Order: sequence, then C-alpha cells, then structure tokens
Amino acid sequence: MQAFSDPCTLGKYGDPMRFKVVYNADSIFIAPSLNELRLRSDDIRSVTADPEGYIDERDAIREVLFMIQGYPGVLFQMVEPHSASLEEDDAPTLQTKDSLTFKVKTEVAIPHMSILTLNNLLTRFCEYGNSINRLRYLNTTVCLSPPTRFGQTCQAFASHLDRLLTDLQHKLSDLQIEYSNRDTSEEGPSLLKLYQTMEDDLEFYHSLNAIQSGIPGLGDALYYHPNQQDELPAIESITITVSLLNSLFHHLDIAQSSNHPSFNKLKVVFLSTIVPYGILMDDWIFEGSLAGDVASEFFVQRNTQINANSSRYWRHGFQIRITENASPYPDCLHAFVPRLIFAGKAVNFMIRMDISETEFAVDSHIDGFSTQLRKAEQKNESKKEERAARLKMSPSDKLLESHIPSTATSRLKQNSYSAAAKDSANVSKDVQMQDLFRHSFAVTLEEYVEPQYQRLATLLMQSLNKEAHLRRHLQSLANVFLMIEGDVMNRFAESVFIQMDEGKPWYDDRTINALFLEACRDDKHILAENVHIEVNLNRIGVRLSTLATASQTLPLNSLTIIESIIIHYQLPSPVNNFLRRSTLQEYRKISTFVLQIKRAKRLMENLSVFKGRFQNAREGISESMAKFYSVRLRLIWFVNNIHSYILTTILHSETVQFQRKLSTLVNVDDIVLQHDDYVRKIVDRCLLNEKTQSIRSAVIHVLDMTILLSRLFKKFVQDPASRNFDNASLLLTIPPRLDSDEEGDTTSNGSDAFGDEAAVEKEYLKSFEKGLNMIDEEYSQAMRFLTTSLEVMAKSSGVSWFEVLAQSLNV
Repeated sequence: MQAFSDPCTLGKYGDPMRFKVVYNADSIFIAPSLNELRLRSDDIRSVTADPEGYIDERDAIREVLFMIQGYPGVLFQMVEPHSASLEEDDAPTLQTKDSLTFKVKTEVAIPHMSILTLNNLLTRFCEYGNSINRLRYLNTTVCLSPPTRFGQTCQAFASHLDRLLTDLQHKLSDLQIEYSNRDTSEEGPSLLKLYQTMEDDLEFYHSLNAIQSGIPGLGDALYYHPNQQDELPAIESITITVSLLNSLFHHLDIAQSSNHPSFNKLKVVFLSTIVPYGILMDDWIFEGSLAGDVASEFFVQRNTQINANSSRYWRHGFQIRITENASPYPDCLHAFVPRLIFAGKAVNFMIRMDISETEFAVDSHIDGFSTQLRKAEQKNESKKEERAARLKMSPSDKLLESHIPSTATSRLKQNSYSAAAKDSANVSKDVQMQDLFRHSFAVTLEEYVEPQYQRLATLLMQSLNKEAHLRRHLQSLANVFLMIEGDVMNRFAESVFIQMDEGKPWYDDRTINALFLEACRDDKHILAENVHIEVNLNRIGVRLSTLATASQTLPLNSLTIIESIIIHYQLPSPVNNFLRRSTLQEYRKISTFVLQIKRAKRLMENLSVFKGRFQNAREGISESMAKFYSVRLRLIWFVNNIHSYILTTILHSETVQFQRKLSTLVNVDDIVLQHDDYVRKIVDRCLLNEKTQSIRSAVIHVLDMTILLSRLFKKFVQDPASRNFDNASLLLTIPPRLDSDEEGDTTSNGSDAFGDEAAVEKEYLKSFEKGLNMIDEEYSQAMRFLTTSLEVMAKSSGVSWFEVLAQSLNV
C-alpha cells in the first residue's frame, strides 16, 4: 500500500541521519535534492513510503533478472497466502495460488530515478515475471501429470513451453553476465534499455499466459494435486484441448493481421501443440482407430450402445462427442469435420464387411498430418525466399521477367537465396501478409483430408454395390412398391384382383405370396427372396372371429380393403445401414395408394353392357343408360388422370431423376440423403402427407364410387346367369372362420354363405336411377372440393404439379 504524507513532513529528506542506507560495493547513496524539490513543488500527497535506502541500477537490473527466473530478492518478494500457512508436505491448492506470484517492494529507490517511475517500471516487470512464473508452474504440473488429466494436446503445449522457458533461461543468464561485468559494458546500465531489449520476448510470454488463463477449468485444475480426489474439479480434456487450439489459432491470426513480432513464435507453438491431435486424426482416418485417444479429447467417440451388427451401426455407431456449451472440435477443423468422420467410419465399416485391409490400406502418396504441415512450411519458406529475392530485383529485371521468363529464372538462380534470407528481416512483415496463415492452414488440411476421403468413399461405394448390391436393392424397391420398370407388380395386382372378382381366397399370406412368386417367375428386376406380403384385416378394423361379424364389418363399398395388403421388404446387412426403416413405411403408403388406383381402373375397364340386359324393363331406360354412360366416362376420366399423374408424372419421372443422380454419387451418405429426399418428394406430391390428408380422402372417396357404379351395373344390367358369381365379387371374398378346418367354407357362394344381401345394401342400390343420381351428385361435390383445394395448395406451396392435376380433373 502507498503511504500518505503531508508535504510539511517531507523535510526529513534533509536529515541524512534518518536514512537507512544499503551498502554497496562502490559507495553509499543518499537522496537527491531534486527528488525532494519535485515532491514539494508538485505537492504530491500520494507517494510511496519513505525509502529505507538506495540501490544501484545495475543491481536493480540483476534483481529484475532474478525475479523473471522465479527467485525473490530485495525489489520483489512472493505474495503471502491469505490463509494460514500450510505444512511443507501439503500439495498446492487454490488457497495458495496467490503465493506463486511476486509483488514489488517499495522500500528502496534509485538515486537518479523518481520513486513513481521506478515503481511503474518494476510493476511492469513484475507482471511479466508473474506471467512467466505461471507458465513455469503450468509446464511443471502438466508435464508431470498423466495424459488423461489435461490431455495430450495440453502436454504438447507444455512440452514446447519447456523448450521456450529453457531458451529464456539461457538468455537471462547471458544478460546477467553482461550486466555483471562492469568493464565490458560500453554504456551505463539502464532498466529502460533492459525493457526495450526484452519487450518482445516478455510480451510473447505474457500472451501465452493470457492464452492458458483463458482456458476454462485449466487455471483452477493446475492448483489441485492429483491425489486430492475429493477436491479435484470436474474438467474435460476435450474442453482444454479445443479451447487451447482455438485460442492459439485466434491469437496467431491477430498477430499476423497486426504484423506483431510474435507471429512466427506463436506459429511454432501452434504447430507443435496440434501434433498429438494430428496423430489422433491419422489413426482415425487411416486405421479407423480411437485407441490413442486416452484422454477422450478427440471429437469422435464410439457409441458402445450400438452393436457392430446393428442396422444403426453406420449412422450411430460413431458419434460426435457432446460437450457443455462448447464445440467438440477446433474451429479450424469445422469445414472438414464431415469428411473426417466419414473416412473413419468407412474404414470401420469395411472392416466389418470383412474386406481385406490391404484393399483400403493407406496409399504411399497420402501423407500424415505432421508430414503435410512440414511440407507446407517448407513450401511457405521457399515462397518467402523467392519473394525476398524478387523484391531486390531492379525494375528492368522485373520487366524482363514478364517478357522472357527463362532469363528471369536464371537471374533468380544466380542470386543466392541464403543472401536473401539475411535481408528477409527487413521485408518479413510485407512478405508474411501476402499469405495468411488461416488460408494456408486450410489448404494444408484440404490436401490432407481430401485424398483419403475420396479414396475411401469410392472404395466403400464399390464394395456396397459389388458385394451388398445396394443399387440393385434400390431398383427392387422402386419396382415392388412403385410398380414401375417392369410388369411383375402389375401381374401380381391383376392376379389378386381376379381372385377377388372370382370369389377365390386371396386374403391369407400363403395364397397372396404364391401369387407374387408366380408373377416374379423368370424376372430379374425384383429380388423376390427379400419380399414378403402380409394380409392383415385387423388393420382395417375387421376381426376374423366369426363369419357373421366379419360380414358385418367388412368395408364393402370402399377401397379400404386394399390397405390390408402389407408389403414387407427385408433389407439385408449391410444395406439396412443406408436405407432407413422410415422410408419403407413411406414406400408402403405409396404402394397401397397405387393398388387402390389400379383396382378402381380395372373396375371401370371391366364395365360393359353389350352382353347384358335390364332385369326390370320400364320406361325411361334410354335416359338411365345415358346417365350411366355419363357417370362412367367421368369416373374413367378421373381414374385415368389420377393414374397418369401418380405413376407417370410423379413416380416415373422422379425415379428416373433419382437414378441419374445415383449414378454420379460417390459418398454413401449422399445416397442416403438423396434417397430420403426422393421418397419425401413422391410422398408429398402423391398427396400422402398429413397436410394433404383431406385431399387424399376426397380422391379415395371418388375412387370408391367406381365400386358403387360396378355394383349398380352388376345388379341392374349384367346377365343374371352370373348372379352368384357377382355376389361373391361384390362381397370381396369374406374370410373363413378361424375355428373352421373345412376348405369348402372358403369358396362357398350364395346367400347361405354370405347372408342376406339385402341386409347390407345401401340406399343407392335400391334403384338404378337413384343410385346413378347419388353417385353423380357426390362426384360433382368431390370434384369441386378437389379442384379448389389443389389450386389453393399449388399457389401456397408453389408446386406446379398440383395445378396441372387440378386443371386436368376440372373437365
């Protein structure tokens, strides 16, 4: 603390007997009168305490050098701990953190320097000394601790810091010898000269201390002994690593942009610190290994909850570490993280596929991270030397270079680069600004990551297509669920519809799978062994307990019965890692909708009157037939437009576009994303998402009218000789009783088997004319709703397909 004294008491400076002198080898110094006069004239009331004696400036310089080396003296002393003193065996704690710093003693002065000036100089030196002392303690603590405590990256920083502190120690020793030799010094000793000489070095170490002080948790953890488990703070090595690299990179960027002299030293510190992190990246992208990450400081970790044989292994087997309020990787790696993750995952996945390691072993032309950094530094040094040489060229030589490059090259070769290197200090600032380290480091990372990424991506894609048949499974999915590129599913759908029309069993799994295998005979577009079809009537609310309950709950007048046909596609390993289960659910929605459209289309195509007659002849028959043809034509127009829109405009065109993109993709992750986007597009444009649920319901309602028209036709127009057959068709084959073992029950026809038909007939089946009028009215209402809704949807979402569909239906 500074003492306050009244100017009238400063007269004691005139009494030399009141001074406490400090004996020096040369002489005894007394207070100068100039200092007393200055204090009296300025009437300064806030000054330091009365000096107890005076010291030679040469000795003050040696005191500063001692303090920087970590030793207290006359001018500097260690700060006493705030708490009670600890025993010698006690480990350092946060309570003793302040005792590792120096403070300035103000009891002595230099004769020719004011106390205030001396105090300011010594305080500045003391700040630098405290920074270096903290770095020295960090170096000792981190290097002696296991790598799991602070991380390997922090240990690399401390290791390089140890070399820097050793160099500083040698420099301080040389300065101490220089200032101790009185005969060889040409000029007198000066604290200001010492400050000027060491300013750059001291600022550099002060910056390093600021960097380590800004790392969350590191400052506190340094003052806990590893044996103090109860008091050891919770700190993650990954937080220290990322914060340290980010801070170094940020300070390095600032130092270069401001042409600070510490740029080159900071660059060496950064490149030395990132070496262990680069080794972790080498192990990951070349070998797929995380064994070297003993301190859990790398941003990738293995998810032990996911088994290697799981279908989620590719997506979730390895994941980015989750950290609190911080990024798990350095900012300089942000643009390269996806490719780094992919490379390591690809190596692990190919090992899982039992691919020989010799196939994806590291090529000789691909270098590790440290090698890339070394080559980049050599290239940068060559560029700097070449620029330095060019800066020394005369204007005529530069003009000659632009017109005759070979002559200029020979001139440059004649100039020794070593001589240019001697003068590079004069142009270093201009030269280093031409190549930003941020840019050159990003180029180095690109040259390091991209070759391995491209090689592994190509190799993994080839392996999946050759051994796992990935693209063939994608084509099979399109054929099975979308019913394009082949007649297999069309033949299957036709077989099922024939079974329905003829009243034969189609609703059990054995029959429907047999129909599918028959349709797949001699066809190579579909992998039939991966397809299984299930009929689940419970899905549409039909319980198969008894015939009576089934006949009452079966939806006779709706295409909802098609929803009971569920197509399953078994994705084998490892293809199931790249095609999500959710996309298979979307595929099933599309296949159900397509089957419903095809069922309605077949019902309309089968309606004919040339071999039928009216059962109840009456007046006005021609008007009824005209009405029938009008309704039939409009329904056929609607069904054909929906069929063309869904299967051609959307499914076929989007599938062709997806396959074109598929042929150019190399990254399997891109295939997953493109496939998900492809499925999402066709689901949205086929009116199968939640937003278009009302529109889809209206479409199904119109398609259901084809069943109603077919029933009217079969009841009032078709030849009554086929009446029994038609009854079975109308009921869409009611399943047998579960408790019955008789095969004959499954194919029995007539009213005895299916109950009284009149009991289930609705109002529209009472008369031919009334039924046609009801269908016509409902159709008109549905079309008004559909066209209006589609036009509104097209304007709001900007989708032209909906507008085209609305215009085609509005006829």
